Amino acid sequence: MVIKILLISWHPGYKFITAGGLVRSREIIKKFPFKTDLLVIDRYPSIYSDLLSPEQIFEYRIPHLVQTLLPKFYFVERILEWLVSMFFIIIIALHVLRDRNIKVIYVPNSEMAVVSLPAFLLHLFLKRKLVFCNGNVEGRTYLATILLRFSAFIHNYADCVITYSQALRAAQIKSGITKSPIFVNGVGLDLELFTRNKQSSKKTYDLIIVGRVVKEKGVYDLPAIFQHLKQIGLKFNAVIVGEGPTKTKDDLLRQFATFGLTDLVEFTGSISEADKVQLYYSSKICIFPSYIEGWGIVPQEAMAAGLPVITYNLEVYQENIAPCSSVFRVETGNVKAFAEVVERLLRMGDEEREQLGAGGREFVKRFDWNIIAQREYDIITQKDQYGTV
Repeated sequence: MVIKILLISWHPGYKFITAGGLVRSREIIKKFPFKTDLLVIDRYPSIYSDLLSPEQIFEYRIPHLVQTLLPKFYFVERILEWLVSMFFIIIIALHVLRDRNIKVIYVPNSEMAVVSLPAFLLHLFLKRKLVFCNGNVEGRTYLATILLRFSAFIHNYADCVITYSQALRAAQIKSGITKSPIFVNGVGLDLELFTRNKQSSKKTYDLIIVGRVVKEKGVYDLPAIFQHLKQIGLKFNAVIVGEGPTKTKDDLLRQFATFGLTDLVEFTGSISEADKVQLYYSSKICIFPSYIEGWGIVPQEAMAAGLPVITYNLEVYQENIAPCSSVFRVETGNVKAFAEVVERLLRMGDEEREQLGAGGREFVKRFDWNIIAQREYDIITQKDQYGTV
């Protein structure tokens, strides 16, 4: 029996995708069984355009006038963009659902209201099966907590919810998602990408930080970590890969300038996957002081490139990378302890550090996108009714 699936998507419009949830959805669709039965609604240019035929993708554009607000009015622009996106998603979906025999609406990043709210309304009124995949349910501000409760309300109407880990599943139940079955399906790693883009062992950077440049990723801990290294006379440089609000980057630049660190830190912005992998290979250590993770793709990517990784001791790491000897976890928020581990690894000889990283490279071979994609499809099409719930 053919089961046609409508995927509803939104992305921030950067040239390259760096957010973990969007990387996951792309990799799953890349390996998705029966891709010809999949239709996608996505912001232009779609992040799936190289994976599906043009006939399978319905794109909507954000008005240029709205986008011009982004540099100076980040949050105002985002609100307006989301409202416009939700309108277009509903209009396009009504057309697609009317003309195509769609059985399932699938939202791979349902923690974002811009896609989950339209999908919820379409499910409510058109009675199509609704599958959410939620990779983040933590609220660290009053407003975020309110939005989290609203999100839980919407998710309770889904036929099922997919999430990345048992820790995240428990957090979702705690947030109020109690009426929909929650399946756990993790995150894989494109090891071929690291093999194809492997370069020489020349190390240009001492430290690499990858991810969205936002508060919850721990970027405001970086000035203190770097200041510690400078105060003890340790020479180093760092590269920060990823996009975020202009204000956050400006705040960091001011702090780096205050501590005399500006010349030691380079921002790349959003870059291609191949360039990102090359930067991993060009670095000695990956530091990832994130406070919120549904899985943690960045540490695994760094391990695939043979880098030791330093993280905060988040619960989710117990399910994936904690047993690996090349991963160093410190008490969450303990910047001093974090900086001391960075210092210890930088003082190691190159050979010792490479031996340490080799263990991580071997460890991540267990994460296979083919398995993840097949299970995602089985859950969406109800072939996994007796899986992990």
